[in-house]
Amino acid sequence: MTKDPYRYFRTEARDILDGLSQGALDLEKGEADARRVGDLVRLAHTLKGAARVVKQPEIAELAHSVEDILSPYREIQAAVPSQVAGELLEILDRITSRLAVLDSPAPSTPTGPAGSRSEEHFETVRVELDDVDQLLGNLSQVNVHFTAVRAGVNALTGTKDLAAGIARQVHSPHQNANGSNKKLRQLADDLLDSMTRIERAVTSGMERLERELGQTQERANRLRLLPCSAIFPMLARAARDAASSLGKNVEWQARGGEIRVEAQVLAVMRDAMLHLVRNSVAHGIETESARIAAGKPRSGLVEIQVELQSNQVTFLCHDDGAGIDVAGIRRVAVQKGLVSGPGADSLGLREAIDLILHGGVSTTGKATVISGRGIGLEAARKAAELLKGKISIETENGSG
Repeated sequence: MTKDPYRYFRTEARDILDGLSQGALDLEKGEADARRVGDLVRLAHTLKGAARVVKQPEIAELAHSVEDILSPYREIQAAVPSQVAGELLEILDRITSRLAVLDSPAPSTPTGPAGSRSEEHFETVRVELDDVDQLLGNLSQVNVHFTAVRAGVNALTGTKDLAAGIARQVHSPHQNANGSNKKLRQLADDLLDSMTRIERAVTSGMERLERELGQTQERANRLRLLPCSAIFPMLARAARDAASSLGKNVEWQARGGEIRVEAQVLAVMRDAMLHLVRNSVAHGIETESARIAAGKPRSGLVEIQVELQSNQVTFLCHDDGAGIDVAGIRRVAVQKGLVSGPGADSLGLREAIDLILHGGVSTTGKATVISGRGIGLEAARKAAELLKGKISIETENGSG
């Protein structure tokens, strides 16, 4: 099997691209200052160096282009022009395309299960140093307590010596009865005291060990989890690109990124949420003129929120758009023969939602790169089923 020479480079590069993409989106909204620009230049420089190490000159040159574009704005306080952000995003797309080429395994390298490359970004990650330090600290404490327990075990040797002394006294023919009983009682008292001390020490030590091992297990498990914020830059970019393609204005918000889930779960949810975000922009958010006419802000809102309740994690995608077009769904359902003409009149909101969750129904007249094939919500439903979860949709006409 041929060793994959780009595995760790891909992981590092994608982390950097996430940071650069988020930075470009901040620049586009005028939310980045000279210090932030400096951070982005350093990220680009890191990517350039890493690309050269693995002999990828094209990626290195593209990263250098990012440096060239941003460097003039490091020392000025004025906002970076929005067109600069667009240039950056185009370059980042080109770098992403080059990384996709590196995803193609060599002929002699087994490809593994389907989707393994798409999940690699979440499977191979740099762990948080604080978590590692905590884990190592806990392991050191465990070792200290094991040493204490070993000392208690050594004390058992002395206890066995006392027991041997009792046996010798009991069986000695040279001891008179009274003398033997008196000595036996003394040895028995000593044995009881010794055993009591050992019991307390071993019990206390084992309790400490149990606590430390529990904490260590918790830390080890935490290292297997990833923060949900890992998928936020990709979702933000998806919202931005969809809005730009459709000529809409969209604001993006995300909360709950500190919540951690398993890498495999996050990979599935990333793909599902991409569909939902695009769906919100394409079908939910109105055009600027329509929003103004409806008395809404010019820009629509797409919000992602991750919540943890007990042992369940909820991913929410909310928009403040027009809501689900039930009349449009009725019309498409009739056209596709999913319901009869007379039956369409009785098609309510719940039935309409059920139709779009099962795919093939889209109120977009013509398929585009953003929407029109009726697969977005179906994909989200299947993702929920794959994770043994559930999906629900709530809508209010004119409110999202």
